[in-house]
Amino acid sequence: MKRTAFISHSSKDKAIGETICNFLERNGIPCWIAPRNVMPGKNYGVAIVDAIDECGVFILILSAESNKSGQVVREVERAASGDAVIIPVRVEAVQPSRDLEFYVSSSHWLDATEKPLEKHLDALVDAIRKWQSKHEPQEGAPAERFSPTSSPTSRRSNLPFVIGGAVVAIAIIGLAIFLANRPRTTSTPQTPMVTAASPGAQSNPPRMGMGRRRPGREQATTGPGAPNTPAPINETAGSPLPNEAASPGPPPVIDRAVASSERPPVMYMGAMRHFEAEKAFDGNDKTAWIPVGSGPGEWIEVFFKSPTAISSISIFGGSGADASRNKMNNRVQQIRVTFPNGFTRLLTLADKMELQNFNFPRHPVVPSIKFEIVSVYRGDQNDATPIAEIEFNRPE
Repeated sequence: MKRTAFISHSSKDKAIGETICNFLERNGIPCWIAPRNVMPGKNYGVAIVDAIDECGVFILILSAESNKSGQVVREVERAASGDAVIIPVRVEAVQPSRDLEFYVSSSHWLDATEKPLEKHLDALVDAIRKWQSKHEPQEGAPAERFSPTSSPTSRRSNLPFVIGGAVVAIAIIGLAIFLANRPRTTSTPQTPMVTAASPGAQSNPPRMGMGRRRPGREQATTGPGAPNTPAPINETAGSPLPNEAASPGPPPVIDRAVASSERPPVMYMGAMRHFEAEKAFDGNDKTAWIPVGSGPGEWIEVFFKSPTAISSISIFGGSGADASRNKMNNRVQQIRVTFPNGFTRLLTLADKMELQNFNFPRHPVVPSIKFEIVSVYRGDQNDATPIAEIEFNRPE
């Protein structure tokens, strides 16, 4: 029988583990727990690894004993390296040890310190069922079928649209020939000037929604060779910008920020930690935007109060908390900057725990800028990619 939940506990918390296991299984959630499910004759370590890899939910019984257990730490490490969702159930008023802290600091905790234990377990069942509804396929659900070719009926129904499209195409070609052969005037058209935003407005962005993946991830179709690529604002797309000194102008006024995904807020060490998109633009490198995914393909976009001239962009592509935590997580290696007209620029960051500045010598005037993570320096322990800070400078 396929198991849903792996229950990790110290051998001294065996009774607590069995209580949780019995409660979940009475509610239709099959569990794996040692030593009950270790087959006779099978290597204990292999059985643990196989069970963790099989189960989508990893329940950590957090207590003073599990804090000291090397076996529990190894089990948590294994779960974190896979796709399991880790749910710490704190049964004693303790904080996770240094060995466990990194793996559970971003997890949703179930505080079950108040007795009896059973009154907290309905919440655990609800959490697991919500996970099942999102990740486990529904039995009996019909598979989607896709026809590789259109039926004769659909081809006939599309015929008017094909004819209409051909007529429009002929008209466009005729217009292009006319414009190419008309007499040219000698006057030079004037380029309209766009005014940058005033620095006097409120600089704190409004708070964004938390803990959800944004629907409809965008994909840029820009750069050399892409279809319908608009003319670039400034530089040639695809090459790194020089790492030069920032311009001394005041920062622009930010209206809002959105992202492909945001890790949900968590209670840690008595304080609520947030990882929303706005954390990348709050001027504090001790906070960070952290997407749900591992980094590449995730994006964040900032909108200014009004079209703003940008002279340089500074990026802190990692965690600003401390050096050891910075190395645990992924750090941004390459990030693609995209302006609203489709022009893109690929920035390459050194693996440094600092803001790295990139100049835009021609000062594009833009209402928004999108940043997409392309590649990362891999973390020592965690496959998460924080961006602690993105800052902008305007020309004087």
